[in-house]
Amino acid sequence: MAFAATILGHETVADAIGDPVVRGWVEEWWDLAARHLDLPEEDIDSYRRALIERYENPRIRHLLAQIASDGSQKLAIRIVPALEAERAQGGSATGACRAVAAWTLHLRGLGAPVNDPGADELRRAVEGDLSSAVGAVLRHLRVEDDEVHAEVLRLAEDLSRQE
Repeated sequence: MAFAATILGHETVADAIGDPVVRGWVEEWWDLAARHLDLPEEDIDSYRRALIERYENPRIRHLLAQIASDGSQKLAIRIVPALEAERAQGGSATGACRAVAAWTLHLRGLGAPVNDPGADELRRAVEGDLSSAVGAVLRHLRVEDDEVHAEVLRLAEDLSRQE
C-alpha cells in the first residue's frame, strides 16, 4: 500500500485505505498472504479486521512515505516468501507482484521519496526501460520467474498510467 498509494497521491494510511482501489489491492495481498500462513482462519480474519479498523482511523496519522522506507529489506522478508509459495502452488501471485511493481515505480521516482540503505544502487538498477527495471528488481529480490516478470511489468505499466 505504501508504494502504490503514494503514486496515486495519498499521504496517509487512512487516506489510502479509504480509496476503494487501494483497499482492493490491500485485500488482494492479504488474501494471498493468508493462504500461506499456518494459523487458524478465524485468527487471520480477526487480525485483518483489527488492521482495517486501525487503518481507517484518521486520528492515527500513519504517513505512507515513512512506511515506504527500507523497501529493499521489507519486500525480501514480507512479500517474496508469499510470492514464491503462491507460485509453487501454481498461483499467479498478483497481490505480491503488485507490491513489487509499485516498489519498482517507487525506485524510479514515482510516489514517496526513496529512503532506502541501497537507494543509490537500486536507482541505477532501475534506469532504462521498464521491463529492464522490473528484471533488475526481481534479480535484487532473487526471484527468477518469467511469468512473475510479465505480471510485475503488466502491473507496473497499469499503475504508472493511474498516476
